Amino acid sequence: MYRCQVMNASTLQQLDLLIDKILSPQSLTNAECRELENLLATPSARVHYLRAMQQEQALYSCVETQPELVTAKPSPLIRFAVPLSLAAAAAIAFTLYVQHKHTPDGPIIAAQQAPNNFTILSSRNVEWNGPSPKGSDTQTVNILSGHLKLRHPSGAEVIVQGPAHYQSTGPNSGNISKGKCSVLITPQATGYTLDYPEGRIVDLGTQFGVEVKPGELTKLGVFQGSVELQAANTTQTLNTGEALLHDFDTGIQSTSISSIDIHRTLPSKTYLWSHHTGDPTSKTFDITDQINQAGTHTIALRKLDDTSSIGIAAVHLLKDGAIVDSDTHSGRLGKAVYTRKNTYQVTVPDAINDPAEWSVQVDFTPRNHNKPTRGDLLVVSPTMPKASDYLGKWVNHFRDRRHVWEFRPDGSATISSETDTPGQVAQFDARYSVDGSIITFKVTSEASAFKMIIDKESNEIFMLNRQAEPLTRMFE
Repeated sequence: MYRCQVMNASTLQQLDLLIDKILSPQSLTNAECRELENLLATPSARVHYLRAMQQEQALYSCVETQPELVTAKPSPLIRFAVPLSLAAAAAIAFTLYVQHKHTPDGPIIAAQQAPNNFTILSSRNVEWNGPSPKGSDTQTVNILSGHLKLRHPSGAEVIVQGPAHYQSTGPNSGNISKGKCSVLITPQATGYTLDYPEGRIVDLGTQFGVEVKPGELTKLGVFQGSVELQAANTTQTLNTGEALLHDFDTGIQSTSISSIDIHRTLPSKTYLWSHHTGDPTSKTFDITDQINQAGTHTIALRKLDDTSSIGIAAVHLLKDGAIVDSDTHSGRLGKAVYTRKNTYQVTVPDAINDPAEWSVQVDFTPRNHNKPTRGDLLVVSPTMPKASDYLGKWVNHFRDRRHVWEFRPDGSATISSETDTPGQVAQFDARYSVDGSIITFKVTSEASAFKMIIDKESNEIFMLNRQAEPLTRMFE
């Protein structure tokens, strides 16, 4: 790479690092974008930047006459930058600045075309129409039933409800040819576009839902914000609480938002239970829809209130009503400090392909008080988690506030919590450790700890001794 001798060594090194990242399949963060903008304010830096781009293009031009040597195509920015004057390099910095202003909450794809693939974040009881995608990144999902939560590179999140066929058509656009989906737009994904067989929906900052019945009709409802509908040779705007029905024979007409029966969140993975004095000590839960592979599954029992405690004597896995495995250790549910050993391991045998009904039987210990007890049961996929599965940032709402949990490779962690002052957060240092399938997250300033478990099938972290929604991975 061309090296300019005008800048000092540290500035040159930092500029080269940013240029190398631009020329690789990566994206610039907000901070890096601002840094590059500041560097390109210097004439010598602009010269260096442009010549680096020219050299990169020259390398591709050289190998284009020998196709066997070509391993990648030049990025759109490279092709754009080569014929520019030096003054235009400053325009590139301005473009990066504009992108930064419009994407305050996420990474900036500044130098290459963002991939069209979306990421499958989590799923619920999915039956695929054909082979399932390999890996988490794909461009098309075709499901017979169940729910999928997807994220586009722009940050737009889509929940697809089967039977459905959904396809990514770009970093911030998609196409639904049948089925239902709801779309949640983050600030950096404003302008997300969704095509359906007879029209197009352009987001204006919103959450909306769509139901497509091929050859019949499409329903569109806006849950929050507004969208622009482009269909039937007309353009119209829908705002919060408004809905339309697009009949392919009779055209577009208003309808009630209550007629839009589309899930805006994934269904729960848990099974609710309650226990009163005098109830049978055993309860059975049908978990057939959670059993789709052999292996050791974790069964977690949790309390949903702090009014009373209850003991657990055993958990049994049943196939067609017959016990095939049991975990008989004693556990207890109550307040966080009294909850202990509340996860159980049961193994689904290899011969799982035979049609069968799967259930879990929980044996509670006899009660010595008459207070009711409420809780839920969670089935976690059989893949044993590792510490590395938790790395990064996760977010949830706990005690009516938003919390960001960060796990680092060295075992250190932080939790950042909203405060009563808008825009301010409180940050607490913590440590974490993994024992088997359970992670312990301990805040330094607190005596108690958070017990958690990650479900790799849904890519969520569930608290085991607190009443809180699951943690979902945070992408910056």
